Amino acid sequence: MVSQNKLAYDNKIISINVSTLEQPNLQFDEVFEYGPIKITRKGRIITYESKWRKEDHDKFLQLSEMHLPKLRQSIDQKLKEIENLILTKFDPLDVLAYFSAKNLMVDPETYTESSFEGKQLYPEIIQNIILKNALEDYKIAAPKDDMSQIQILLEGVYKELIMYYGDECMTRRDISDAEKEILFWVLQTFLIGRGDAYPQYYKQISVELFSSINNELKQKGFTIQEYWSTLEEIERQINSNYNDPIKSLLNEYNTFLDFINKDENRKKNPDEILSAYRKSLDSRMNKLKTDIDKISDILRKDACKVQINDEINQKLLDLLAMGFGSNSPWSSPLDKSDVAIKPIIKVGGEYYCFLHVHLIRNSVSIIESQFTNSEKSQIKYSDIKGNFFEEKALKLLKSLTNGDLYSRLSYPKDNEIDAIIVLRDLVLLIEVKGKKKRIIAGVNDVLELTKEDFRAHINEAFEQTKRALRYIQSKEEVEFKDKEGKVSLKLRRDSIKKAYLINVCVENFSKLALDINLVKSWDPELFKGDQNPWVVSVYDLMIINDILAGQSEDFIDYLDQRIEVSRKYELKAIDEIDFFGYFLEHGSLSKGHDLQIVESPLIHGYSEKIDRWYSYLRGEVETAERPVRKRPSHNTL
Repeated sequence: MVSQNKLAYDNKIISINVSTLEQPNLQFDEVFEYGPIKITRKGRIITYESKWRKEDHDKFLQLSEMHLPKLRQSIDQKLKEIENLILTKFDPLDVLAYFSAKNLMVDPETYTESSFEGKQLYPEIIQNIILKNALEDYKIAAPKDDMSQIQILLEGVYKELIMYYGDECMTRRDISDAEKEILFWVLQTFLIGRGDAYPQYYKQISVELFSSINNELKQKGFTIQEYWSTLEEIERQINSNYNDPIKSLLNEYNTFLDFINKDENRKKNPDEILSAYRKSLDSRMNKLKTDIDKISDILRKDACKVQINDEINQKLLDLLAMGFGSNSPWSSPLDKSDVAIKPIIKVGGEYYCFLHVHLIRNSVSIIESQFTNSEKSQIKYSDIKGNFFEEKALKLLKSLTNGDLYSRLSYPKDNEIDAIIVLRDLVLLIEVKGKKKRIIAGVNDVLELTKEDFRAHINEAFEQTKRALRYIQSKEEVEFKDKEGKVSLKLRRDSIKKAYLINVCVENFSKLALDINLVKSWDPELFKGDQNPWVVSVYDLMIINDILAGQSEDFIDYLDQRIEVSRKYELKAIDEIDFFGYFLEHGSLSKGHDLQIVESPLIHGYSEKIDRWYSYLRGEVETAERPVRKRPSHNTL
C-alpha cells in the first residue's frame, strides 16, 4: 500500500453505463440525466448540457436557499454525533487509525486520479475532532467496537458539505455567475483537492530551498535532511506495519505449497504431510503468531505509532505535534486548524502519525511555520525564496527551449523583467512569483482573499510581461540591461515572429490559471488586453521538463496550442497535466472529430499515464511506460 499523492477533485459524476443498454447507435459511452441536466462521457471527455427553463431554475434556487439553514444544521449535528460517539464508545486513536488506513492507503496498481473520491477529508475531520477534547474526557472502550455508524455519519457530512457550499454559492444574490463558479471551486479545492505535485518533487524543492538556511534550522533542532529522514522513516514504519504481517502469511502459504509439492512428499497421505509440515513450522510459529496478532490489529493505533530510532529526530516530532485538548475552537472543516502543519499527535511520551501525507505535501509550509516573521526577516527568507524559485523556473525553461537566457533585466522607466529567452525568431517573456497562497480557513471573504492572491501571484506577473512586450513593440530596436547596468540584450522588432508571456507561480491555481476567460468575466482588470499568458506552477513545469527536456519544437508546439486553447476555450481541464497528458497522447490539443460539435468539453484523467510513470520511479508499481508525445491523429479519442 502507498499513500495517495498527486490528486484531483471528486469527479465520479456518471451513474448510468449506457454500454449495458440496447442503444448501439448511441454516441457516448456513459450518460447521466437528472431532469434538465445531462452529463455525458466519451472516452475521457466529459460534456455538460442544461435545458433548464428560467422559471424552473428560479424555483430551484428559492428552494435551495430555504433549505440552507437545515442543511447547515444537519452538518453540525452529524459532526457533534461523531464527537459524542468517539467520546463515549471508542479509543480516539483507534478511530483515527481506522479512517486513516481506509482513506489514505491505496493500491498503486489500481489507484488512478479519476478514481479519487476526495475522502482524505475523513481522517482530517476525525483528527480535528479528537484533538478538541482532553484525553481524560474519553471513555476508552473495547477495541472491537463497530465504527460503521461513524462511517455513515462521515459520508453524510461529506455529501452535505459539498451540497451546502454548492447551494450557498449558487443562491448568493450579491455576486456574479463567474464569482459563484470561482467561489465554489475555491471551497471545493480546500475541502477535497489534495496535492499539487508528486512526492519526489516536494522533497526536491524543499531540500534545495532550505539547504541554504540549514544553520538556522539547526537552531530549531533539525536540518532539512533530518526532516526527510524522519518523514521517510515514519512512512516506512507505517507501511511495514500494514504490509509485513500480510507478506509474512503469504510467504508461509507459499512455503506450505512448496512443502507438499516436494517429490518425497507426493506419495505420502495428507495426514503424514500435515504432521511433517507442523514440525517444520515449530521454528517459525512464534513470529507467525505475532504477525497474526498484528493483522487483527492492523486498523488500530499501534500501526501508526512512531518508534524512535536513529533515523527519527525526536525534537522535530515535538515541533510538529499537537496534544489532546489543543484544538478546542474547531467545529467545522472550514475552521482554522494547525493539523495541516502539525500532523503528529503526542500522548505522554509516545508519538503517532495518522496523516503522514501532510508531512510530504506541506513540507515547505511546515518548515516555514517554524520561523516567526522577525526570524524570517533576519535571514532575509523572502529574498532567498524568491530567488530560489526564479532560478528554478528559469533553469527549467532554459532546458525546455535550448534558447539563449537573459535574466534580471531592466529597461527604461525603472521597469524590470525576470528573464527573456530568445529562441531563433521567438521570444519568451518570463516573470516568476515565489509567494504562497493563503489558507481560506477562517476567512470571512474568500472571494476577496482569492482575488488578492491572484493579483499577487498572477496578475502582477502578467502586467510585467505585457509591459515588456509593449516596450519591444514600441521601437525598431530595444535594449535590456543586466543588473550591472550593461546592455545584455538587443531585440529588433522585425526579427521577432512571436512573443510568449509566461508567468510561473509556486502553487497551482488550476482553474484560475486554466480558465482565463472565466477570470476576465470575474474582473476584466485581472487580465486586460488581448494577450493570453501561459500560467504554470513550478511543479507542473518540472513534469513538463522531465518529459520534453531538449525537445524545444515539441515544447513550443505545446505552448502555442496551450495558449490557443485558453483563448478559444475549446477544451476545459481541471489540471495543467491533464492538458499536457492529452497533448502527449493525441499529439495535439485539437478536439477529436466526434467532439467538433461539442462546446468546451472537459478532459479528465489524461494525467494518469504520467502519474503511473512517477509511481514507477518511486518503486510503487512494477511496470510503466515513459510518457512520450505521439503524432497527431485525425480522431483524438
